[in-house]
Amino acid sequence: DLSLIPADLLGKMTVSKGAHSILYGANTLGGAVNMTTIERAGDGFGGIVRLQAGEGGTKLASLLHDGRIGDFSYIVYGGYTGSDGFVLPASTDDSLKYQNGRRLRTNTDMERLSLFGRVEYAFSEATKLGLSIQYIDAEKGVAPEEHKSRAKTRFWRYSLWQRSLVTLSGEHVFNEERTVTLRGALWFDNFAQDIEQFTNVTYTDISKTQSDEDRTLGGRFSLLWEPTADDALTIALNGYNSTHDETIAAPGTAADPTTFQQALYSVGA
Repeated sequence: DLSLIPADLLGKMTVSKGAHSILYGANTLGGAVNMTTIERAGDGFGGIVRLQAGEGGTKLASLLHDGRIGDFSYIVYGGYTGSDGFVLPASTDDSLKYQNGRRLRTNTDMERLSLFGRVEYAFSEATKLGLSIQYIDAEKGVAPEEHKSRAKTRFWRYSLWQRSLVTLSGEHVFNEERTVTLRGALWFDNFAQDIEQFTNVTYTDISKTQSDEDRTLGGRFSLLWEPTADDALTIALNGYNSTHDETIAAPGTAADPTTFQQALYSVGA
């Protein structure tokens, strides 16, 4: 969900399509969206303070600070954003669309707290290593399904959407001509969510709650060789091991957790 990623952190965003997606492993044949944090080109310090407010009870406050001292660089970020819901034109009073008589789309409120930190050190012109930590704590509603009949409409929201991601990444260039480069990353990802299902459009009585937790340990390494300005060969190795725990239960009832596990490894050139 790209709306849960703080835009202030983004320095570059690229889309890799087709055969390029072999860099990202299996199940990405259609491509991948690659997001990179901002990076200071020279020594110095800076930051961004942002305060915003808008219609629909929208509010945002964030602080970003970054710096570079010789071969060492860092970036830290903290931000909060929230909204009472999407604003709609005053054309109908259908409760599937409107919330409490206000011009807000029913059950489209959201809140998000984001924290991020990254440090990087260049051991030489050929080698650099970085460590980043990201934490997101959010909750959000989901608009009712208007395309279905009222009897079949599902009323639900994410009362918990939490993610912690730790990534160690690095790069090494093997020769002075910079034609052979090894890039790699190792990460641990812990994701948790609660999906609450309600009995009707008032969103007061919970009929069922699904709780999920995913723990994933993964790695990615790619070796790039560019023998000439017009030719390149890339060899990519990807892998991860993931465990998913899930429970679904009505209020006041106990449910046995269900556990799924997946180990997926791939290599391509």
